[in-house]
Amino acid sequence: MRRRQLQLLVVLVVAISHMCGTSIPAYGQAQTEIIPSISVSERYDSNVFLTSAKTDASDYVTTISPMVNVRRQTRLIDLNGSLLIAANFYARNPSLNFALVNANFSASLDSLVARFVKRTSLNVTDFFTYTPQPPAFYAPPVVGGGAGGAENFARGIQGVRANSFINVFTMNGSYLVNPAMSILGSIRHQYMRFGSAFAPVTGGGFFNTQYFSASVGPQFAITTKDSVSVNANYSAVSYVTSGYQLAGATVGWDRKISQRLSFGVNGGVTKFLTSQQPLQYVGSGRLSWQERSTVTTLSVSRAVFPSFYVASTALVSNVVTLTVSHQFTERLTGTANGNYAQNQSVSGPNLNFTSYFGSLSLSYLFTKRVIGSASYSHFVTDSVFAGEGFGFNRDIFVLTVRYEWR
Repeated sequence: MRRRQLQLLVVLVVAISHMCGTSIPAYGQAQTEIIPSISVSERYDSNVFLTSAKTDASDYVTTISPMVNVRRQTRLIDLNGSLLIAANFYARNPSLNFALVNANFSASLDSLVARFVKRTSLNVTDFFTYTPQPPAFYAPPVVGGGAGGAENFARGIQGVRANSFINVFTMNGSYLVNPAMSILGSIRHQYMRFGSAFAPVTGGGFFNTQYFSASVGPQFAITTKDSVSVNANYSAVSYVTSGYQLAGATVGWDRKISQRLSFGVNGGVTKFLTSQQPLQYVGSGRLSWQERSTVTTLSVSRAVFPSFYVASTALVSNVVTLTVSHQFTERLTGTANGNYAQNQSVSGPNLNFTSYFGSLSLSYLFTKRVIGSASYSHFVTDSVFAGEGFGFNRDIFVLTVRYEWR
């Protein structure tokens, strides 16, 4: 998309957002809240092509991001959604100018489904993004509150710069059998689709990938602080010309030690249904600790996920994430985040992705409507395919000012 077209698109979205920037009461108890905002950022990116093949890959990028958040509350349904369009302008490589699109929504249908089946809850979310910068670590944002985004298959795999479409759909439900037992179930459908690449690719390049997963099982409230869950799990991966299926079971334990400290562990096995691969051990763990103005979260995960880059195959994926957030004052907040990922092919040619990501950010609330932030990120990937290594480093500095019409 050309520069003039991007500018026209941004002006149009901002105008619509400004006209809609009020809370609009609806019929009866229903109410619609619309909060438009716009942010302007300047960033230095040391590797805009996401590859080591180009020697001069650094650039300065200006981003203008209008955004609209919408919340619709009725007696039966609670809807949350947002639309973001980020226009990116490159100083040295204007041919890379692009508009990123993020759209998401969350629908809480508890009151609606409870009219038909008592003690039942249901939540539906969907997140879509278009970007020519495929993310190595990707977490769909939580819309309208909740514990976290859906686990997805971007777990440290970094492809070169290429047009990519990502969608993550999740449906979570529960049925309260009695005060000590609930039945939990979830369904997720995710896909990645790719267009043209802007740099040389390794192996087979990118693969359009669809990933479906489902789980169901009981959860038992053992004590006021402990709960135990048992889940049967199924997943299916499909590429254009191949695919595989998995089935297994896991057991989980969650404990709230105090108001400030809690943890959860989950472990089990999964097996390939369409091949003679051995059992794979899977699991996850989470530790959350809050001390005064500091919140620390550590999570680990081992699972089988599809590779969408270099080779279309199954990977044993190990990811460790540490996040520390500290509120220095009422206006100033700092966050440190680190990720480590190691993905290795289950069979076929040796494919190994190893990635490290770390970031530091500060956010300052100038007024109720104006927020400023500064961040630095460092990314390293060191990967091997069929005995040949490839990888690169990337550093990003960003300064952002955001204004909300509240």
